[in-house]
Amino acid sequence: MSTPAGPRDSAHQHPRVGVGVLVQDDAGRVLLGLRRGAHGAGTWSAPGGHLEWGESFEDCARREVAEETGLVIGELRAGPVTNDVFAAEGRHYATVVMLARHPGGEPQRLEPDKCEAWAWFDWEALPQPLFAPLASLKASGWMPLGRGPVPALFDASVPVFLHYLDRLDGLVAKVERACRAAPDAAAAEAGWLAARLAPDMLPWAVQVEIAANFALRGCCPLAGLPVPPGESPQGLTGLRGRIARVRSRVASFRPQDYAGADARRIRSRAGDAELDLPAGEFLQRHLLPNFFFHLAMVYAIARQRGLPLGKADFDGYHAYPPPGMTWSAP
Repeated sequence: MSTPAGPRDSAHQHPRVGVGVLVQDDAGRVLLGLRRGAHGAGTWSAPGGHLEWGESFEDCARREVAEETGLVIGELRAGPVTNDVFAAEGRHYATVVMLARHPGGEPQRLEPDKCEAWAWFDWEALPQPLFAPLASLKASGWMPLGRGPVPALFDASVPVFLHYLDRLDGLVAKVERACRAAPDAAAAEAGWLAARLAPDMLPWAVQVEIAANFALRGCCPLAGLPVPPGESPQGLTGLRGRIARVRSRVASFRPQDYAGADARRIRSRAGDAELDLPAGEFLQRHLLPNFFFHLAMVYAIARQRGLPLGKADFDGYHAYPPPGMTWSAP
């Protein structure tokens, strides 16, 4: 966008670099705030601010979003750059757009002197007026999400993993609460982490870890990316942190990341076996069954140890009446 230059603010004798962060929720909406204060007051803008000395775009994006909304952003991707001259204010900014997924939680108005309110908007129905960098981005025709059909392999992986990673975290959270209620919480936690369904099977903590890892072992190859190295989380807190990090990475994938996935062949290991499978077979016959196997082991061990669980804890859909009332078979 080109705007005739006006008088330059003495504090802005040279163009400055800003970072704007488009945070998208699972419905594809973007988070915008209604600006207040001298610069851009009354316009709608994404979270963001000035790039500080020695700061990376990613660090700046995370800092600004946290300072303004309280949200803790995970994976980030670089988007377009806008070039905007604020003629009336004598300012010139190059704004680097960073793309992030909503990490969960409600955005807070932590800088009330700079923001009237936060709200979610569909990209096709943005509020007016827009802050200049966002207006430039919209006018350029850029789209935050592909508008074509969602690839089948994306639909069969990312939403599935996101839902069941939440179920996995819920199971670990219930164990965590049970341990805290025990007379000796440390001993109770140690017992849980080492529990096995059978002597020759992996312990409960490793079942949790492997289930989480399978989400990345599925999504990354389908997007043509290497699988990141695993972790060795310590204790229940470490396991929940690992699940949260995996979920954040999975949530960062977008349909366009799966472009061409159907044509890929994916190499993987299954114990001592070396696999080389078409992407669809890899996901549907190998990866997802293994993910659910380990999730089921987490559930089964917890049930075996007396934790009060039901099918709703596993899938998040079932509901049954209280004990003593009639119910129908699933």
